[in-house]
Amino acid sequence: WKDAPVYWAEAPPKGYRYARRDMAGNLGKFLPGFSFGQMLTVIAKAAEYAQKDGTNLIAYTPHILPALEELGIQPPTL
Repeated sequence: WKDAPVYWAEAPPKGYRYARRDMAGNLGKFLPGFSFGQMLTVIAKAAEYAQKDGTNLIAYTPHILPALEELGIQPPTL
C-alpha cells in the first residue's frame, strides 16, 4: 500500500489532474488493495464525470465518489 499513492498519482488520464495535491495520497490510504488497472478504471470514470462538469480537475465528492458507486465499489468512510 505504500506504493499506492504513486500509482494513484499516475492514474488520471492525459489532460486531467486531481483538484487537490493530497488526493493521490488520500486515495492510496483509504482505498488500499487496488491494482493499477482498477485505479485507472476508477479515475477514467471520474474523469468522465469531471468532463460533464466542464473541468479537467478530478475531485472526490463530485467525480470519484460517483465513479466508485457506478462501478459497484463501496466507497470508504472518511
